[in-house]
Amino acid sequence: MSETARATHSCREQARTANTKIGNENHKVSFARTIATERTRRGGACAPSANWFEYVTTQRNRPKHTRDGMTPLSTAPPDAFTSVRFVLTDMDDTLTHHGKLPAAAYTALERLQAAGIKVIPVTAAPAGWCDQMVRMWPVDAVIGENGGFYCRMQNGDAVRRFWVEDADLEQASRQLDDLKKAVGAAVPSAVLASDQPFRLTTIAWQRPSNPSLTEQITAAIEARGASTTVNSLWVLAWLGDVDKLKAARRMMREVYALDIDAEREAIVYVGDSENDAPMFAHFPKSVGVSTVVEYLHKLPKAPTWITQGPGGAGFVEVAEALLAARLSA
Repeated sequence: MSETARATHSCREQARTANTKIGNENHKVSFARTIATERTRRGGACAPSANWFEYVTTQRNRPKHTRDGMTPLSTAPPDAFTSVRFVLTDMDDTLTHHGKLPAAAYTALERLQAAGIKVIPVTAAPAGWCDQMVRMWPVDAVIGENGGFYCRMQNGDAVRRFWVEDADLEQASRQLDDLKKAVGAAVPSAVLASDQPFRLTTIAWQRPSNPSLTEQITAAIEARGASTTVNSLWVLAWLGDVDKLKAARRMMREVYALDIDAEREAIVYVGDSENDAPMFAHFPKSVGVSTVVEYLHKLPKAPTWITQGPGGAGFVEVAEALLAARLSA
């Protein structure tokens, strides 16, 4: 056996030993990647260390910056999430991937709930979808339509709290209908989202593949004094200045007596796109799933960490990190 081959074999054996010592199957270091990198750097030899476990832990905790300050979630310190009691998360392309909710992501929601960590989707999805989520998913509440309302289970039924006062809902509905007609006249090629019949506080158009058409729609919305944002699926419009952060601030105060300005460390936020910008900017414990890189040019502040996988796979990575932190606390 050559010297390089013996070194490689030794590295593999030490990595297996380190895996055993770490013990947590769900939150292991990527030893193979560390070994390969260090072996290449040292011309085939294994990293000289009296204590391989110590060496690998050092590699894991060393910041590995990608772009705009984001760091791979896998390198987060073990104690980074010990204070987290709530997960606020986007839904489309954060919990889901290509429009589907992976079984692993649903299982991750169940595991977080069982561990006492409350999960609250904060989504642009329509009221009809949110009603189903809060009734049937292992989540504690849902903030829907980009902050237009929140809903939770109370006395066996789903109850909603709208951003606008209930007495103003009918007038707001008429104004939204007028906005829909005006944008349709200004941008005839704009296509309403198929889920529009299930919305109560927003208008949604299918996100065009042509960026210039997206800009035409948002410009038409803004010209009529409405608010707008874009995510992976829709161009959204609504009345007033509410966004995900403002809605989360109200709901967390009213339902959980939590001040999200004073207790930011209690929350981790997970998202993927432009309408998550206020949340990424506010919460120091913010995570973008891998596809967030497509929206970095639209984000004033990038999330702190980034996952390896997209959508639900990325959310599972977040759940594993939080559960590992609970075990180590």
